[in-house]
Amino acid sequence: MKDRTVSLIFAVLLIPGSLGALNITFVTGSGAGNGSERCLTGATQDGGTCDTVGNYSGLTSMVQLFADSQGATLTRIDDTTDQLWTVVGPNAGAFAIGRSAGRDFSLGTIPGSSPGTFTSVLPPFGSNAFVLPSIPTGQNANGDLSVVAGEYDINNRPASFTPITQAGSFQVAIQQQGGPDLWSSYSPDNLDGQDHMVTWQLTDAYLTANNLVWYIAGFENAASPGSDRDFNDYVFLYQDVAPDAPEPATFLLIGSALIGLGVIRRLRKS
Repeated sequence: MKDRTVSLIFAVLLIPGSLGALNITFVTGSGAGNGSERCLTGATQDGGTCDTVGNYSGLTSMVQLFADSQGATLTRIDDTTDQLWTVVGPNAGAFAIGRSAGRDFSLGTIPGSSPGTFTSVLPPFGSNAFVLPSIPTGQNANGDLSVVAGEYDINNRPASFTPITQAGSFQVAIQQQGGPDLWSSYSPDNLDGQDHMVTWQLTDAYLTANNLVWYIAGFENAASPGSDRDFNDYVFLYQDVAPDAPEPATFLLIGSALIGLGVIRRLRKS
């Protein structure tokens, strides 16, 4: 009986998704095709190339272009864990990378998980452009990439981050300038109840050596249904800010530990 119990436990642990599967919000692959909208992600949801249709066919996605410029690897973050955030280091801040929206939005924070006061961190950024330290050959036929003096240093790293000083757990949000729209990373607080932000973590030797944490995220600025859900209306970089929730892998470890404790107690009783 003991052997059968242990075998059953291990069988459950080995079943993919048995303790939870990734929840990834769908992102449309290609831009609008008018020369002012770089796709944010490829069909795999992890950067790569844009869809094989439209003016952006075969071009590299925005998140992948930025990651490549930093020599970093992208990992898509589960959308159940990127809704609330917290400061995790002494250099917490945000850096604007680009925007593909017809309206001006600023980026800021809202304390906790309830609707509250929006505190601006980054002002409206650019106009239908994405700023990189350099433009890769063959990637700017649509004129949506730019190089702006002072945005990046001589090592191609972001020149400066605007500090984030929000204490405790907080939402990230974009607020329309002179308009009613406010969209949060916390889905329940959005008027349509939908996810309006997608996130990737970046990892590389530079970040590890300097004890830095980086996430890149993009906002969608229109309500569903009717939204194009391209999530490139305000694209930015977090530094020393991380999700205020464990990743699914952490839940798996916790679940495994709890099951293990149950097995041990049961064996002792036997």
